[in-house]
Amino acid sequence: MVLAFDLAGNLESVLILMRKYASVPMSRADACLVRMTETLADPVILTTDIDFRIYRRHSRHVVPCVTPGRCRNNEEGGARLKAGSRAGEGRKACRMKVQGG
Repeated sequence: MVLAFDLAGNLESVLILMRKYASVPMSRADACLVRMTETLADPVILTTDIDFRIYRRHSRHVVPCVTPGRCRNNEEGGARLKAGSRAGEGRKACRMKVQGG
């Protein structure tokens, strides 16, 4: 297993995010996930935390995430995740990956 994120190397960016979203408040774990989306290619976060609708990567871009009943970037409709569904069936299903390729 290779870890794709090193907190020590990203600490300043993580702390900046935590200060920026202090009123939410943003946890260290959330800040690390947002920072990871800034450093990985084609990232998607699988979460039940609705705070990710508020957070922005690179200060202005929506954090790509999948929440139950919603697809990438929290948009309603389209390909919805269903129990027993498989990626690639019908329309391109929401990808559920945390690390970029």
